Amino acid sequence: MSASAVQPGAGGDVFTQLDANHDGVLTREEFYGAMPGAPVTVMGGAPTTTMLAPVTTMAAPVTTMAAPVTTMAAPVTTMAAPVATMGAPVATTVGAPMTYGV
Repeated sequence: MSASAVQPGAGGDVFTQLDANHDGVLTREEFYGAMPGAPVTVMGGAPTTTMLAPVTTMAAPVTTMAAPVTTMAAPVTTMAAPVATMGAPVATTVGAPMTYGV
């Protein structure tokens, strides 16, 4: 019912014209339905809960292996003659003991 259809004094009161189902109660939908361009908001009822299944994305494990590297060479063996450097013995000179003004 639009606002142009609701006219006071045109055979009945405004409430009767707005009460579309004639139950004696004016609902929000009936009230807003009589107003052009007014949004219709339905209130009440349980809230809507929407849940999706969990997303599980798995890929195959990455396994990258190369052939083992085996590089062997002959062991390094470097030997030299032992270093033995000896000099002439050092002569130790022992002098007379010191005396102090006695």
